[in-house]
Amino acid sequence: MPLRITSAPVSGVKKRKNPASARPRASPFATHARRKPTTSSCSDSPKPQSSVVENQSPLPDVGVSHYIPQTARVENVVQALEYVRDSMFEDLPASRGGMNSTRIAEVLNFRRSLPPLASVAHVHTLLDAPTKVEKEILELVNTGRVRRLIVSGRGNDAAGLGDCLVLAEDWERLVKDSGALDPSLKEKFLEVLSQMRNTSAVPGRLFSPPEYMSLASSGLMSLRNFTPTSSAGNSASRTNQGSPLDTGGHRLNFHAATLFLSLPNTGPYLGVLGAGRAHLLSLLRRSISNEVPLTLLRDRWDGAVETNRSFSVAKRVRGEPRTSTPSTAKVQLSTSIVPTADIRQGKEFWACRTSVHQNAPVHGTASWDEFRSGLRENHVENEMEYTPSVTAIERLLTWPIEGKVEGGWGDVEMQVNMITHTFHPAPLIRPRTFIVLAISATLPDVLGNGFMTTQLPLAGPDHDSIPSSLREKIIHAVPQNTIFASYASVEQVILQGNAERIEWRMATTSDAGGAIPQWVQRSWTMGGVPKAIVADVGLFIAWTSRRRASTSI
Repeated sequence: MPLRITSAPVSGVKKRKNPASARPRASPFATHARRKPTTSSCSDSPKPQSSVVENQSPLPDVGVSHYIPQTARVENVVQALEYVRDSMFEDLPASRGGMNSTRIAEVLNFRRSLPPLASVAHVHTLLDAPTKVEKEILELVNTGRVRRLIVSGRGNDAAGLGDCLVLAEDWERLVKDSGALDPSLKEKFLEVLSQMRNTSAVPGRLFSPPEYMSLASSGLMSLRNFTPTSSAGNSASRTNQGSPLDTGGHRLNFHAATLFLSLPNTGPYLGVLGAGRAHLLSLLRRSISNEVPLTLLRDRWDGAVETNRSFSVAKRVRGEPRTSTPSTAKVQLSTSIVPTADIRQGKEFWACRTSVHQNAPVHGTASWDEFRSGLRENHVENEMEYTPSVTAIERLLTWPIEGKVEGGWGDVEMQVNMITHTFHPAPLIRPRTFIVLAISATLPDVLGNGFMTTQLPLAGPDHDSIPSSLREKIIHAVPQNTIFASYASVEQVILQGNAERIEWRMATTSDAGGAIPQWVQRSWTMGGVPKAIVADVGLFIAWTSRRRASTSI
């Protein structure tokens, strides 16, 4: 986006205005002092501290910036046009973009509708050789490799957006892909286009009125400032000058008029470009010196959208504090998208929560024995009691408990469970059934005093690897109208410090399947996985309090 305004691309040199003529005339009231402060005096007052950045001093002068040559490695005008066309927009973030699926579709469709234009000022910014660039542009236009499009009212100087360039093959592609033109009209228009060089004006006699209307409706032609040649004093002519095709006389004026080449959605494209440049300049003006480091400028440009840059990644790793009543512990929530071992399966969305609780059997927390009996012993059965969405559990397989295994893990329990979740409204959302392999064990001594539970997803009953006996058991116990989904989790509870604190950490990934979009499953606002796992903390603490109260009676 061109921001630099220099006299290099301009061939002429403007004369200096006479300072004497520019001096304002003396006013008869000049000797009278004003009693009210002027507008300029208010604007010269210091800005409030909240509107500027902390570092208000000018940046050190390190010489000419090499950022553009290092990031945009182009050597000629054609490469510059291709670079502008291909790098006009960045990819939308896979998550945390601040837009729902409908808005994302609207943005992507708007991007695809924009023409492959590049202003001459933009090309001059990428190639810092004004004279050479102008000569190359003229040569490319004369040979038909590049076409020049002049848009009136947008400026054609060094900072203007009205002088645009487009590759000839891109223009021809837009014509061929247009669905509003007949094949015969496409061939005729391309033939006329091939005979044109350094001009965007087309004589009106080359196209009939219906052909022009088709070209104009598709955005490939325009008729600027059309006025009938009838006498201005004729009242009939004044009342009928709304359309050039109403009468025979106006049809003759149409043939005598000059048409101009255009591209579809040129106006919206230049509007977005101008608004983007104005917004970028406003971001610079937030600093008193009107200059900021490039990294800070980029952060301001991105706004509140989280990206994969270091500060956003650090924020997600650090987690966002949440509350889950009645638990008094803060819940740190973080999310991450990680690649899978099988490239064909794409990437997985993982949500992780961490909470540190007081080791005491009091309201808002739980003791170590309560954590162990609630999460380590009878894990699946207890989960059904404190999780409202869990409506059915079927234990399919169970292995004997192993006292000690390799690595120092102890009391290893392993079983295959079928867990069914029912969501509301039940008539609209079908139940989800998860078949998981659950492994629970106490931690090795080197990892601390605690335990871990891992749940791995298994295939549904339709998979060939499922034994027939197990398949029959699944089919017999599974609820009707259910959808088999996948779920994986790792849960760890450790006693910290001098047995004063309990850290409860859990990470999970899942795919509900069916017609529920991934962005809904990952959304906190829509009640997806991140919100559900945070709510589990409060559900467990509340269930523990009820169980504690029932045993104390």
